[in-house]
Amino acid sequence: MLDVIDYIPKTEIKKAVIFLHGYGSNGHDFSSLIYEFSRHLKNVAFYCPNAPKPLNYNFGEAYEWFSLDNYNPEQLKLNIDQMKYVFSEYSALANDSRLKINELIDFIKNNHKIEAKDIAILGFSQGGLMAILTSLLYEEEIGA
Repeated sequence: MLDVIDYIPKTEIKKAVIFLHGYGSNGHDFSSLIYEFSRHLKNVAFYCPNAPKPLNYNFGEAYEWFSLDNYNPEQLKLNIDQMKYVFSEYSALANDSRLKINELIDFIKNNHKIEAKDIAILGFSQGGLMAILTSLLYEEEIGA
């Protein structure tokens, strides 16, 4: 399973929020948001996983949900068929991370005895893409 930073209140959990960080960041980026949200949302568990793929940066822990090694901004000027191919490549790369997020969702559902509709997935940048992708393809309807 993914390496996760979490905040679990000592009350009955009724909902959960998963925050997905952006490219080159890590789960700690959302710690201040967790603090603010948890002050107002008393029965909510918060999870901030690190993406599964570490990056080799010199400034600390950095992760990616999928590789951008072959990213080329010129691809955005391609014709529609070429763009479909490029996006299908990135979708395939993102699928491994999506499956790991699915495992986290399953863990949260089982651990807190809640349903997928009680879980919200939020993300920033590459994490936003992963939140949308995961929510659309998960076997049950995600709450938000």
